[in-house]
Formats: sequence, structure tokens, C-alpha cells
Amino acid sequence: MAYVRKGGNGGARPGAGRPKGAGSELVDTVRAAFHDAMARSEEAGRPISTLLLRELKRSPTRFLDAMARFLPKDINIRDERSVLDELTDQELAELVRQARASTGTREGAAAPKGKAKLR
Repeated sequence: MAYVRKGGNGGARPGAGRPKGAGSELVDTVRAAFHDAMARSEEAGRPISTLLLRELKRSPTRFLDAMARFLPKDINIRDERSVLDELTDQELAELVRQARASTGTREGAAAPKGKAKLR
């Protein structure tokens, strides 16, 4: 199957290569066969978890190396929430009071030189 892509930097020619996310038929075939083999193993009373555990015990280093190939190389996790989002208004007011007390700043007064004023 030929893929045509407009623009991009897929190789020496603009549009060369498969679009990101487009799978290879061979990879899809191997995945389907692997899934089928796992299902048959389960049906035969040999759960894949038992087979994996046996291999882990037999050769931990080799097993973990093989398993690492199935994991993504990079995982980016970003939590948009702030710890402050979970505080009540009273808890936030107490934090501000403590910050002012530690800097010697009164409400509405100028912050000490070199320190940010809390509002």
C-alpha cells in the first residue's frame, strides 16, 4: 500500500515514508499472531502470566531486556493541576498569613526589598 503525504520531513524527499501512526502490515500480522498465541495458551490452561514468570525466574536480565523492548522509550507525564487547586479558601488565607509573617510583611504593606509582595 502506498502512502502519499503532503509536505513534512519524512526523508530526503518531501512526503517520503509513512505518516506518523500508520502501521506496517507485517507488524499488524505479527501482533495478531501473538495475540492469538496468548489466547490459545490461556485456553490450554497455561496463562501467559505463568509463562512470563517462569522466564523471569530462569533469566531475569534477558527477560527484562526483552520486556523493555515492548515499552515506550519516553513517557511524558504532565499534571496541569496545582497543589493550590486542592486547598480551601481558608487554607490559602492561612498560607498567605504564614508567608507574610515569615517575611515581616503586613497586609497592604510594601514587601521587604528583594522579596515579592504577596497579594
